[in-house]
Amino acid sequence: MTTEYYVPARAVSILAQIPKPAVIVGIPGVAKTDFLMGLAGILSNLRQEPWGREVLIGSQIAEESINGVYVPEEHRKFVLRLPVGQVARLAAMPRGVFLLDEINNTTKRVGGALMGTIQNGIAGDTMLSPGIFRCGAMNPPWCGSGATRELTDPETNRVCFLPWETGGPVDMSERLDPVTKKPLPLNLRESHVFGLQYRVARQDYLRGGPGLFSSIIPVPHDWNTFVPRLMAIQAAFEEQFPHFTDQRSIPNQDRDLGENDRSIVKSADLGWPSSRSISSAFEALAACLACGENLTGDVARVIVRGFCGEAFMEAFMGWWPSLQVPDAEALHGMTADDAFAAIATLRNPGHVRLALDAFVASTARTLPDQKDRWKRAEKVTLKMLSTAYKDKAVVSSTMLMRLKPVGVSADDPNWALLGGVQDRILGIAQKVA
Repeated sequence: MTTEYYVPARAVSILAQIPKPAVIVGIPGVAKTDFLMGLAGILSNLRQEPWGREVLIGSQIAEESINGVYVPEEHRKFVLRLPVGQVARLAAMPRGVFLLDEINNTTKRVGGALMGTIQNGIAGDTMLSPGIFRCGAMNPPWCGSGATRELTDPETNRVCFLPWETGGPVDMSERLDPVTKKPLPLNLRESHVFGLQYRVARQDYLRGGPGLFSSIIPVPHDWNTFVPRLMAIQAAFEEQFPHFTDQRSIPNQDRDLGENDRSIVKSADLGWPSSRSISSAFEALAACLACGENLTGDVARVIVRGFCGEAFMEAFMGWWPSLQVPDAEALHGMTADDAFAAIATLRNPGHVRLALDAFVASTARTLPDQKDRWKRAEKVTLKMLSTAYKDKAVVSSTMLMRLKPVGVSADDPNWALLGGVQDRILGIAQKVA
């Protein structure tokens, strides 16, 4: 793990620009608020657009501070809820950061209002712009912060929980259990490394450097062109691990953290997998990929765990590197015949489908050679439709036509119907019906 930047801060900076709602878990007084307020200013400069920034502290406000004050409308036929200053100012901004602090140190009514704003971007009768990054902050249960409200399972399934870890030894070699001398569990090892990263950033700040702000990176404006590729990976993963989306019970969040457990990483492991949280995680991974982050890197691990929990994260991080599927960008560096051969020679039919889906999905990127990339993918897909794997190309063929750039014509207007694909689609539809 790198010490060049603080992983949780980089994850926050990526989520802020997509944006996806998040909750930071950390002890009081470790620069969570300072970082988020500074993040808005830095992103305003990086992206050359105005970003607002506001804070509400849950333990110091009444419900009206977030939901607004009730007033009769002009004709007194119903009431409206007028927003308070912070909400009104932010509602007028297209982009911004809204920090809702101490969300678990509140009454149930205030906490519910705060979480509603974080999840849905609605404060009373006021709808915030979709470009506003709503971020909560909470203390871990063991820090004696007087937490009075526990988050419900539906609430924990709608946001990404990020560990703002500042503890752990400075010496990396101290990641062994002092008694057994065996490696510490993963969450404790990450806690130590994140603690080291935080200390390095703080020392840099005290010496006049940017500190935590050096972890911020701009997300490219076309990051969403990476989403189709990640959706293809998500489809393949869910096909192999269906139990993550076929749950009959919601995970129990009443976990015994232990009297001496001071791992923020473990305390922040509140997310759990569902169709909603998995899709959010993979959209965030698309942004990570657009930023040059590895899909199995530190930032990706934190984000996937934050949305879906540690068990899901470990399953995905173990599955993806083991596939040995050709990289989509590497395939675009080949001729159509060589790309086809690289995909068709894969032994596992599921890997064939994933490689083709990811290859086709990567044509969504807005690049100077986008039209050439699409034509290359078209040739590969056409050849795949003439092989025994033609049923694996059903999704790819429909996706390819949906991603066709303006001004490009297909080699065969009816090519999507070749190889019996139409019969295959009709057969699937009949089975579903």
